[in-house]
Amino acid sequence: MNEIVLKGCRVKPLAAYLKALGIFRIVARQRDEAATLCWREETAVLSTTLTRDQLIDWFLEEYRP
Repeated sequence: MNEIVLKGCRVKPLAAYLKALGIFRIVARQRDEAATLCWREETAVLSTTLTRDQLIDWFLEEYRP
């Protein structure tokens, strides 16, 4: 599993927290069911089989809302 630090997703403000949950939900439902999310030093960390570059490419090219 790769750990991807989501630097723009912190515990505060609430919108940043919800953004992290949204990213996790999308990835876990559509791309990697084994993905997990945790908080480290008030920053979201996504554990997934995808690399950072693969995650970005997937969001840009394959993700469907």
